[in-house]
Formats: sequence, C-alpha cells, structure tokens
Amino acid sequence: MDWNSGRIGPDPVADYERGATAYLDAFVPDSVLRRQVRIGPFGIVSGSTAVAMHFVDTVAHGWDVARTLDAPYAPDEELAGAALQVMKRFPSDRPTAAFDVQVPITGYASELDKFLAYVGRDPQWSTA
Repeated sequence: MDWNSGRIGPDPVADYERGATAYLDAFVPDSVLRRQVRIGPFGIVSGSTAVAMHFVDTVAHGWDVARTLDAPYAPDEELAGAALQVMKRFPSDRPTAAFDVQVPITGYASELDKFLAYVGRDPQWSTA
C-alpha cells in the first residue's frame, strides 16, 4: 500500500474528498496494523506506525487549520494526551521536515497544549 498524498489540483475540494476517502478505506481491512505501508518521504513502515503517524497528524493539523481560521479547536483531553504519548514514541531529534523544536511550556498546561508544544507549536500562537 502506498499512502502518497498526491498533489492538489485545480479542484482542491475534490482532491481532499478523494484523499479522505482513500485514507478511510485504507483502515477498513483488519490486517492494516500488520501490513507494510509506504508513507511519502518516510519510506515503508508498519501499518500500526502509519496509523499512529496519521493520528498525530490529525490532531496537530486540526489545530493548525483551526488556529489559522481563528476557529475553536477543543479535542477531548484524553485524545490530546494519547496523541502526546504516541508522539513521544518517535525520535525527538528536531527540527525535522514534520516537526519543529519543542516549545517550552508550564507543567500546568492542558494536554492539548503539552502536545502542541512537544510537536513544536506555540499553543498561544494566533493570526492576530
């Protein structure tokens, strides 16, 4: 299986819908966690690693889009905490093509803010 994101063409909505459908269809078979998957520049990884990578991307980029649009973004604290634990399984060498250097944050931060800081986003960033 090759999860290449492809390119955005003249109809980005159709491209998104096509990509989202392919993404969801890829998780249907029970064997997805045991298969080998090619993910763009990262090469071939196990299906379970691919699922983990997509989970982290979904939480991080959901925040990216919401913050850029000045829209609310409040995933469940348990979900954000799980994303942080998954992210900590990956190498922490930064910056990389996917994540920037970790942002310092207080211990009293929300799980989402801890996750965002870990992946190199400033939870206080805004478009203003």
